[in-house]
Amino acid sequence: MKSFFNLLFRVIKRNKLFSFLNIAGLAVGMASFIIIVLWIVDELSYDKFQDNADRIVRVTSYFQMNGTEGYGSTCPAPLAEAAIRDYPEVENAVRLRSYGGFIVEYDDKVFNEPNFIYADSTFFKVFSFPLLEGDPDEVLKVRNTVAISERAAKKYFGNEEALGKILLLDNRTEVEVTGVFENMPAASHFHFDFIVSAHSNDEANNGQWLSNNFFTYLLLSPNVSVEEFEPKLESLIDKYISEEAAKALGMSWQEIKESGTSLSYSLIKLTDIHLKSNLDYELEAGGNMNAVRIFGIIALFIIIIACINFTNLSTARSITRMKEVGVRKTYGVSRSQLINQFNAESLLIVFLAFILAMVIVEVSLPSFNELTSKELSISYFSASFIFGVLGMILLISIFAGAYPSLYLSSFKPIHVLKGDVELNSSRFNFRSVLVIIQFFISLVLLSSVLILSKQMRFMQNKELGFDKEQVLVVNNTYLIPGSQTATFKKELERHPSIKCVSVSGYLPIPSNRNGSSVFPNARISEDLFLCQNWTIDVDYIETYGLHLAAGRNFSADMPTDSLSLLINETAAKKLGWDEPLGKLFGVPLNYNPAGQMELIEYKVIGVVEDFHFESLHLPIESQIFFLGRSSGRTSLRLNPNVDISALLEDLEKVWKEFAPGQPFSYTFVDQRLDQQYEAERQLGKILSIFTLFAFFVSSLGLIGLSVFSTEQRKKEIGLRKVNGSGIAQIIWLLSTDFTRLVAISFVASVPVTIIFMRKWLGSFAYRTELSWWIFGIALLMTYAVAMIAIIYQSYRAATSNPVDTFRTE
Repeated sequence: MKSFFNLLFRVIKRNKLFSFLNIAGLAVGMASFIIIVLWIVDELSYDKFQDNADRIVRVTSYFQMNGTEGYGSTCPAPLAEAAIRDYPEVENAVRLRSYGGFIVEYDDKVFNEPNFIYADSTFFKVFSFPLLEGDPDEVLKVRNTVAISERAAKKYFGNEEALGKILLLDNRTEVEVTGVFENMPAASHFHFDFIVSAHSNDEANNGQWLSNNFFTYLLLSPNVSVEEFEPKLESLIDKYISEEAAKALGMSWQEIKESGTSLSYSLIKLTDIHLKSNLDYELEAGGNMNAVRIFGIIALFIIIIACINFTNLSTARSITRMKEVGVRKTYGVSRSQLINQFNAESLLIVFLAFILAMVIVEVSLPSFNELTSKELSISYFSASFIFGVLGMILLISIFAGAYPSLYLSSFKPIHVLKGDVELNSSRFNFRSVLVIIQFFISLVLLSSVLILSKQMRFMQNKELGFDKEQVLVVNNTYLIPGSQTATFKKELERHPSIKCVSVSGYLPIPSNRNGSSVFPNARISEDLFLCQNWTIDVDYIETYGLHLAAGRNFSADMPTDSLSLLINETAAKKLGWDEPLGKLFGVPLNYNPAGQMELIEYKVIGVVEDFHFESLHLPIESQIFFLGRSSGRTSLRLNPNVDISALLEDLEKVWKEFAPGQPFSYTFVDQRLDQQYEAERQLGKILSIFTLFAFFVSSLGLIGLSVFSTEQRKKEIGLRKVNGSGIAQIIWLLSTDFTRLVAISFVASVPVTIIFMRKWLGSFAYRTELSWWIFGIALLMTYAVAMIAIIYQSYRAATSNPVDTFRTE
């Protein structure tokens, strides 16, 4: 062993450049691999901390109505109770109902709390969130009670006991704290600081099956198969919904189904929600299984590139180790002993690279966590880490070191010592295949990054149909007493920096949404029309720079506009209305004693040009606009060149006059729109970083291969110089082989990139095109990196003295 380590030390010392390139390339490759694997493991771990994670499912709904279909994450209020009552497979259930954030007040502490939910008293029986204070059997059983997180308890009560304390919600509802739970783990698909008893919410007890507003989770009995149980949910539709729908519409359920209206329920496992559920109205933005797959492929790509470098550099170094092999074989060392020696050398080099990789990981993790909003860390003494590291080191050693050890040990002593060994000088050999794979991976990654960047620019620059610039939104306007909202609006309109003001909770940024059914032609029939129903005021159109395709806007001087509405172009097209003005809609008002819907009649007075009020992932939906009061937020269109700091000070003063003691909160529309695509931006940044790492590792390998190429052909270069070849001719000679390999890699990479990126772009309803110049830029950049890596060494070979080359002949 002592002899082996001395030999290894001498080999590393004698070949400083090759040793550095090997260790550095492997270290960067392994560090990238480890960081990506940490991210993937975290994404796959969501909700697995729950004790009954394998038994909890969420009910989702699918509906089709008058040519419109949708997948929802919410269900009717009575479904949970019916599931427990009708199916022995269901052990328990819990419903969640979100109304957005609340202003929470205790003594002199007032905060805007976004992480708010209503839930059944079974919440802590279905989910495993330990209670620090309170009884899980009693905590949410009483109306106007709340369980709060440990973080919220510290925020409002400090070190005092939280139980029995009274919190004021939105300046009107008092709730008593009956429980304190541990802060929800980061790897949960929802995060709440306040859980209010569902008994406080009349909607939870209304028993209506035609309204879908509740997230419903079922705890299945042990050994119940989700796949076998799911079809049984169909009986809920036949037993409950069909009767209620038939009464409401005044026709049989069979007639409703024959008209093309359909409904079904399905189940999604709790542990699949984060990555595999992308439905309407999710509690939080989830992850993306495609992103997990993409980064898994990238991690594999980078480690393959690092292993290819190791293999190529080790075989390239064979020139300097031929005589060593010849002498050792002459003195009786067997080929198997040489193979073991070279494998052991590979293992040690990989281990040294791993130590350097862990240094890189520890230095890089804080920045990576900030970029991805994660809290990734390494548990060095966990069994999974130890065995994972050992497995990685062994696999890389075997994969990267197997071919070099077999190749180096294959030299014949007599040929080596006579100096007539042919080092596989054919233009296309195993080493060439490895280089092609390396370039192929680099080109695919670079092309993908360029396409992703092009899509991001497309979304940022796409015409949205409204003017997003110079619009400021004041949040929580509902805290102002209703009688003073109009006065508050007029006060803002008098400000010289403000052009116009609109009060509405429905905005073209994440805000209130109301997807409801209406009846075209104002008569109850099977032709329900599903659309977004927004309540706005007369200044909404001007404030957001919307355009009318036909008709007129609402007017404060027209009392009849309270029974008028506007529709968007998509709604007119779906209804087949070429002349929509004057058409009627029936909007459900309530139910009569017989259970039938009663309608209120509205007339279309205008058509609004389509605008994007959701992410560009989604197509534009049908919209109907009503004139009325929806005071959730106040939108201000500002004049150009406004002093924002001074304006915000003035706004806060006005706010304090109308909502004393309440927090002043605002946002800018353009900034909030940018946040919609934060996940794509993160994906682009991460992909760019690891693409650079891949290029770095590839470049290290190319430097080593250029050294090998020039060493192998130094006699040929000498002869060519003696016969009159110039420096440029020799540089071109040495770069030709690499040019050929890049060309082959490029041809292979283009169709693969097109297939993968078309699939990714398919998740956007509005997307950019795949342009040929993207692949051209990727090719030029890759070729430039390759040339920079080899030109220096080629220049040294081209300018060397031929006499030095032939001196030993």
